[in-house]
Amino acid sequence: MIRETMKESEKVYQTRAKQKSEIEAKLDKLEERLINEEIDSNTFKKWRVKLFQQLGVLDEELNNLRTGSLQVKWNRLSKVLPRMNNLRSFFDSASPQSRQKLLRVGFDGNLIYSGGRYRTKNVHPALQSNALKAKKIGLIEIDEPLTCSGKIPSCTPDGS
Repeated sequence: MIRETMKESEKVYQTRAKQKSEIEAKLDKLEERLINEEIDSNTFKKWRVKLFQQLGVLDEELNNLRTGSLQVKWNRLSKVLPRMNNLRSFFDSASPQSRQKLLRVGFDGNLIYSGGRYRTKNVHPALQSNALKAKKIGLIEIDEPLTCSGKIPSCTPDGS
């Protein structure tokens, strides 16, 4: 599926690159027509602006496809993926900022250490299996999120 999407992204890139070269050719022809006095300067300016706008849009799309493409993301992921096989070694080799980010993502920023154990309300689904094992050993306490019954509690000024 990823390869199909990458191929599709490459096709879109090639199409946009072809469109860009066609617009550049139109700009060249437009300049020739002005030089040969086939069109006046107002017509030239009008079409030149339109073609440059189209060129700008295509340049932006090509840049986004180049930098934001799945191929680039896949290359980044393939560099990190082998190290993620062992989360402990990945965590140990990470920078302090990367460690903090991993903890924020893994526990929604709510990991607390108190009394020799960790406590959290949320655990990322990718870490659920390990979190349940740690819970059985007593390393972490996972608080169940409060559920809402949908009813408004009744109370009076005297607290009853």
